[in-house]
Amino acid sequence: MIDVTLTEVRLRGWERVGVLGFGDPLVYTAPLTAMGLVSETIVGNLRSTLDGAIHRVMEGREDQDAVRAAREAVAELRARRVDGIILGCTEIPLLLGDEEGADDLLNPLQLLADAAVRHAIA
Repeated sequence: MIDVTLTEVRLRGWERVGVLGFGDPLVYTAPLTAMGLVSETIVGNLRSTLDGAIHRVMEGREDQDAVRAAREAVAELRARRVDGIILGCTEIPLLLGDEEGADDLLNPLQLLADAAVRHAIA
């Protein structure tokens, strides 16, 4: 999933990449750095709030506060003028709903599913 996502980042020509995930999303930021790209993440209260929202989705207790946390995290990274954002936890697209389909957002699970279908067809 990570390799497919990083390949998509290259295909899109992104150089400044926002990464959201639970805690510090090193599984994406470390390879992005190795590729010579800049990665941006969230920290502090914003990260704690998003982490809590992710937990609520896992527990089946997502609410409007959880949705707001995901939207605020995306808005924060967009404000930093990243080329795009990797939604590095499968729960984040669920929180974003229809917004997760925006051109500047990458859903790694969707990319993996697409790659699996292409592989099966081949």
